[in-house]
Amino acid sequence: IPLLALLVFMIPLFGIGATPAIVALFLYSLLPIVRNTHAGLVDLPRPLIESAEVLGLTSWERLRIIELPLASRPILAGIKTAAVINIGTATLGALIGAGGYGQPILTGIRLDDVGLILEGAVPAAGLALPRALRPVRTMDRPEGSPALRGLTPGSHSSWVIAGAYLPPMHPKPYLQ
Repeated sequence: IPLLALLVFMIPLFGIGATPAIVALFLYSLLPIVRNTHAGLVDLPRPLIESAEVLGLTSWERLRIIELPLASRPILAGIKTAAVINIGTATLGALIGAGGYGQPILTGIRLDDVGLILEGAVPAAGLALPRALRPVRTMDRPEGSPALRGLTPGSHSSWVIAGAYLPPMHPKPYLQ
């Protein structure tokens, strides 16, 4: 489903503003995460799974101790892909009144003002580019370290998504 179509479907449910944009971006980001998680778990070597079963681990223990740490690289790649996609597409939220860096882009297009377009496009690209170029990191110490270390609600990943909604540094009266 294209993001713009998903944004339009969110308007009757949540109205106009940031809420439908955030919900649509959340739903849009689930596909790469779920797809990579499934691929990482399915591609695990069968002998490792069988050895965990022989040790008597329950399915939850096997998932937590064996499968998730081994599948952490594709899972983190899916999270990284989702973050980059969300940053790149968050500017479309301005079409339904969410504001952010998309607002100067849309206003610049309407006014044929390249400077105004760049005022929104450069920071949005600046948020996405370092994350797109950064390699996916997994655990340094496999003994006891959680597979998704560092991805807590207060970590930098939360700021990545929130950063796409920040207004420009020096607000201008766009529409008068």
